[in-house]
Amino acid sequence: MGFEQQLIFLFSALGGINGILLSGYFFLRKKSEGISAVLLGGLLLMLSIRTIKSVFHHFNSHLFEAFVQFGLGACFLIGPLLFLYVKSVIKDEYKWKWTEWLHIIPYALIALFFSIKYSYYEDRRVWSYFIDIIYKQWFIYIFLSAFIMRKVWMKIYAREKLKDYEVWLLYVFIGTLIVYIAFETVSYTSYIVGALSFTFLLFISILLLVFNRRNRSRINTSDEKYAKSNLDQETINTYTGKLDDLIALEKPYLDSSLTLQKLSKKLNLTSKDLSQIINQSTGKNYSQFIAKLRIEEAKRMLKSGDFNHYKISAIAYESGFNSLSSFNHHFKKIVGIQAVEYKKQL
Repeated sequence: MGFEQQLIFLFSALGGINGILLSGYFFLRKKSEGISAVLLGGLLLMLSIRTIKSVFHHFNSHLFEAFVQFGLGACFLIGPLLFLYVKSVIKDEYKWKWTEWLHIIPYALIALFFSIKYSYYEDRRVWSYFIDIIYKQWFIYIFLSAFIMRKVWMKIYAREKLKDYEVWLLYVFIGTLIVYIAFETVSYTSYIVGALSFTFLLFISILLLVFNRRNRSRINTSDEKYAKSNLDQETINTYTGKLDDLIALEKPYLDSSLTLQKLSKKLNLTSKDLSQIINQSTGKNYSQFIAKLRIEEAKRMLKSGDFNHYKISAIAYESGFNSLSSFNHHFKKIVGIQAVEYKKQL
């Protein structure tokens, strides 16, 4: 294997290996993110297995038979997992039902049957038909996922701003579509193109996750820096009263674009001083303080009969959150249970 081939092997294999590790990260987020994180982890795992199989088969066409068949079988679950993931994110108050297993178990059993019944190397013709079915099924589920995402497409067409979760959902969908196209058109390009495409998309995903984490870290660091300003207790008490009045009368936290800077201007304070006032009067930083107010507003709406016809997502946006996932995260963290469970208890 020449140096160029070694580099291609390295970069294409890295995607599959890191994809497996990243899928584990999403599995571990089940408690905070729910079933959506598990489905995303499953989708990433199946794509990773398919990618690793492609890489090794490209460089060694006489691989262990079970390894090849396992990789192809994983491909049979990519479409269903994409569809279920999109459904779990888009649909309000999504709950895993036994009928959802019908999108997974039958395909897993079919793949297992083919792996036991037919040899990949001895029954190539049968496997070629099966592979054709796999890619047709994958395409059908991509189409169904696109249909469920129709509101996102309408927003893009109308040039409306997408929510954070919609941007991520769009990225997952398009990434899966690109990998599908790369593998489907392998006869016109190269068998390794799909693996390289997956590696490229995966590293972009990792960069996005790291970038978001750093942004959150910067926000927290800024809050700590603001809290170091020196205001006397009398001034803090005075502005705490003014802040309470402002919140009670105007409810500025209902604005999803509210920032520390915007709120401080309403009180004729610097961001640094307002951060200290919030920190010393509530023991929370700005982000925690606003999230608590929004969750209290959401609880009020859930308790009120005037909002019985509202979906959970509508409650989330009305209370000031800019995404359903953010609302669910803060509601569970502050209240202790999910909003759906809270609503049922009421």
